[in-house]
Amino acid sequence: VQEVRWDGKDTLRHGSWTFIYSGREDKRHEVGVGVLLSKRAAEALTSSDCINERLLKVRLKTGITNMSLIVGYAPTEVANIREKELFYNQLDSIFGAVRKHDMCLLLGDFNARVGRDVGGYPSVIGPHGVGDRNDNRQRLLDTCSTHGLCIGGTLFQHKFIHQYTWTSNTTSRVRAQLDHIIINQRWRRSLQDCRTFRGA
Repeated sequence: VQEVRWDGKDTLRHGSWTFIYSGREDKRHEVGVGVLLSKRAAEALTSSDCINERLLKVRLKTGITNMSLIVGYAPTEVANIREKELFYNQLDSIFGAVRKHDMCLLLGDFNARVGRDVGGYPSVIGPHGVGDRNDNRQRLLDTCSTHGLCIGGTLFQHKFIHQYTWTSNTTSRVRAQLDHIIINQRWRRSLQDCRTFRGA
């Protein structure tokens, strides 16, 4: 979950659900990330690390391996370069601490339009990317390439309405795929499908 907009860091339980979130410390009610776990997933939780308002990591004990799940909310395209570099440097540090044999999932809103052009990243981008590219694309692709990741939304063929994750509020109604599910290439075959579900 991105744009939680709650202050601080906490773990909340309601019925059979567990919600771990990480937000700002200055009560500005901006940004924020979280992960919602079912009862079964919460029982498999071995650790959680609320890094900051843009990054959160949880580790789950699964059947054959452990899963490191990283939730991210990258700065927008118009954010300053320093803010973007800080985010991706922190993301690199997190990947540096992920255990070698873990299945690693990177989920979130990366404000990155990766497009269709594989250009130098054939192991990162699949044949079913969406739309044109932006500057954030390069940062995300470099991170994926460095850490052996591939972008799930580009791997499976779907109708366009099941690929884009964002629509502009302008009259042109521009649509783009900004949110991504990313998996390490070692576990690529475990990802059986990836698509967008429309509406809330």
